[in-house]
Amino acid sequence: MKQVAGIFEAIGSTGYALTQQVFVADVTNLINRGIWSTLPDSLTTVPTLYLGTIVAQRMLDHSTWRWGWGMWAIITPVCAVPLIATMLVYQRRAPIKVPIAKAMGWKETDTWYQRAYRLLWVELDLPGGVLLLLGLSLLLVPIALTGSNNSNAWHKGNFIAMLVLGVVFLMSFVIWDARFAKKPFVPYRMIKQRTVAAACLLGALDFFHYSVFSVFFTSYLQVAGHFNAGNATRIEYVPFPQNRTCTDHKLTKTKNVATPSASPSKSQESSPPSS
Repeated sequence: MKQVAGIFEAIGSTGYALTQQVFVADVTNLINRGIWSTLPDSLTTVPTLYLGTIVAQRMLDHSTWRWGWGMWAIITPVCAVPLIATMLVYQRRAPIKVPIAKAMGWKETDTWYQRAYRLLWVELDLPGGVLLLLGLSLLLVPIALTGSNNSNAWHKGNFIAMLVLGVVFLMSFVIWDARFAKKPFVPYRMIKQRTVAAACLLGALDFFHYSVFSVFFTSYLQVAGHFNAGNATRIEYVPFPQNRTCTDHKLTKTKNVATPSASPSKSQESSPPSS
């Protein structure tokens, strides 16, 4: 069950990270976007790691691992209240250039049911999101529950059924987004672009190389280095956000960032008009 909890925690944290990136992209320019994406993590990593590892050690000593995952269902909404409240306040203060109903394609005669349908079914692609979530969950859960200590579980029908259903849901997700979704959950027109595909591949390889050693690094520190769980976690996580911030600061100094410009270039100004 611990592996299953880790899967759902990873899905939730990934969605939280994506929301954070969208928020940063809306309030910053392209050059400073990298450093502002990592600066909040860098400023909060060191204090939260020390406090978090102390809490984690207490959880291991006086509670169960279940509360180690479950407590975030209470902590995250409470900590997100100030940010959500700030965004709602500034949304009310900001001048509305285009009415929300017009931007969403709503009509004045639409009922709340029709607006909810267009928002969830069309704009957010709720069916695609549900199919993707079900497919990944049913595919990863049986893999996490089986291993060298539980290899006989593959003979159980429920594990085989979860794998088959996971593949079916993922295939259904691809078919739905490719043919039926008006605004797909994964826009394939963007994936066809080589720049976007290369960026996605780079991000996947980055997470892959980090996951290869991070899964075993804390265990290695505890077994070979004789560190406790708190110190091992601090050794693993403290250097990464600081290095990311330094790297992103260097990226802000680069001049190889193409930004749109409304004014014509010198070559365009000097070139004669076409006949």
